[in-house]
Parts: sequence; structure tokens; C-alpha cells
Amino acid sequence: MGNLAGILTAPDPLDRKTLWATQQCSSDAAPRVWATRVAGYRIEPEKR
Repeated sequence: MGNLAGILTAPDPLDRKTLWATQQCSSDAAPRVWATRVAGYRIEPEKR
């Protein structure tokens, strides 16, 4: 991975059970080339 530019984790505004995480980074091999990763995590209540 190259140089990290920013990370954001926020709840989905319509579905409060889902978290969205983004990560932006630049590549060391190619200047001025940026990559973005997006991941969604769904939070479910613990089953007892």
C-alpha cells in the first residue's frame, strides 16, 4: 500500500445497522494515482 490519505467510517443514513468504511491512498509506484476502498459492515443484534 502507498501513502494513506484518509479513512472514514460512518453509519448508513437510511439503515442504521450498516456501517460504511472508506480508505483513500496513493500509489508509490505511480504518482498522482489514487485508489479508494469501500466496505460495508452490517451490525446484527447478538442472539441469545
